[in-house]
Amino acid sequence: MFLALILLLSTPASEAQLLNDSFDVPAREYRFIPMHIANWPATLDLAFNASENAPVRVELVTRRDLDRFIRGKPYEYLLRLSARPTSDFRQPVPDAGDYDVLLINEGSRDSAVKVRAAVQFAREPDVAQYVPPARRAILISVSVVIFLIALLWSGLALLRAMRSGAGHL
Repeated sequence: MFLALILLLSTPASEAQLLNDSFDVPAREYRFIPMHIANWPATLDLAFNASENAPVRVELVTRRDLDRFIRGKPYEYLLRLSARPTSDFRQPVPDAGDYDVLLINEGSRDSAVKVRAAVQFAREPDVAQYVPPARRAILISVSVVIFLIALLWSGLALLRAMRSGAGHL
């Protein structure tokens, strides 16, 4: 039981659901999905469903570039794709921080779309991972307690054996 507890505490979380929601994107407008990525390195998985023939563009941008996009200034994106009615993409996130997924409806006046987006954060499996400091403290404490219990138990067993052996002499 203690071993299971130690393994549970030492295993870092590898995936987290950031979003699973629907958005209405009117023609010639956009919506954005804000995300804060605290753990790095990370990968974002986006599953995207829109109505048929929706001319929707999906972009992954930093918060700074979202502000530039909103003001109509030139901006950079980490990923850009023209979404088919159902699209999935996986994008490594270069650093921890604030990001946004932009949903841009490039359609005509009558082409409002409903977009269902599911965003999942996943840690890169091939990168060394460290246990967070709070979990590390718990692991060390539990290990020390188990060690002290084992030491005490074996010391008492040794004392009993020594006392029973001394009576035979």
